[in-house]
Amino acid sequence: MSPREAAHKYPHALRGYLFVLSAATFWATLGPLYIFAMRWDGVTPLTIIIYRTAFAGLALGFVLALGAPRQLLVQRRHWPYFVAYGLFGVATFYVAYIYAVLRVGVAVAVVLMYTAPGWVAVIAFFWLGESLDRWHLAALFSMLVGIILISRAYTFDFIALDWLGILLALASGLLYAIYSVFQKVGTRYYSPWTVQFYGFSIGLLPLLFLQPLVQSMVPLYHFSLLLLLLFLGIVTTLGGGLFFAFGVQWVPVSRASILASLEPVIATFLGVLLFHEQLLPLQWIGGALVVFAALLLRGSAGQKTQRDNG
Repeated sequence: MSPREAAHKYPHALRGYLFVLSAATFWATLGPLYIFAMRWDGVTPLTIIIYRTAFAGLALGFVLALGAPRQLLVQRRHWPYFVAYGLFGVATFYVAYIYAVLRVGVAVAVVLMYTAPGWVAVIAFFWLGESLDRWHLAALFSMLVGIILISRAYTFDFIALDWLGILLALASGLLYAIYSVFQKVGTRYYSPWTVQFYGFSIGLLPLLFLQPLVQSMVPLYHFSLLLLLLFLGIVTTLGGGLFFAFGVQWVPVSRASILASLEPVIATFLGVLLFHEQLLPLQWIGGALVVFAALLLRGSAGQKTQRDNG
């Protein structure tokens, strides 16, 4: 490669990696922002989810209406898909994750959510007919051991742990996997922004009926809380997705997915730094095993894509 070619290539690659790293950092702030928002009197987890979803959907809808209104048009036969995506990929996923964070903390919740690649591998094996090679099996074993360590299921006092919180964290991993599958299916027919807009919009509807309107209006009386929720919806939720989409324009998506695995590392560090969450040495090892398993699964997916394209 000539110096001139390198000068043109690497700045773009560096820009792409910085975008992906920014996306992972934004997503890692979800847990801490949830905990900060809960410090206001009268605020419920559902209230935070409602505003997060509403602000992200409104911002995206505003941009599409002004810049690409035709992307708001969808075919009637695809409405069942959008309804399922909004209910499970957005509403149920967001609810499970915030309750997991509040019950078991940022560090444990975000690491267990990163069991998502393992769920995807299992779903693809049973329902899509994809094979499980030795890398998949090694990753699933590593993930299983990591879950046991981080949930402390190896001790005699594990029954006293918050198993509902741990189950919610694992459920958020499953729902995150479902979210990823919905994204993949939807973008076969529509732009990612169309899929996200209708996911936010439809996912918001059931959330509005899960608590009294009075509770949902609490942030309107606290300007600083409203700003925090605005940041959560537009910057963390929507901005993270935009940065990731921009990043994969300049770097392979397989490498971008691996770099995005820094999210649980950053989130765990924030949980320990901001909220003094304590993890035992074996829990740190368990978290590392879960992240390692995610890297194995994503690396295996990237190698498969290169073989298929080669």
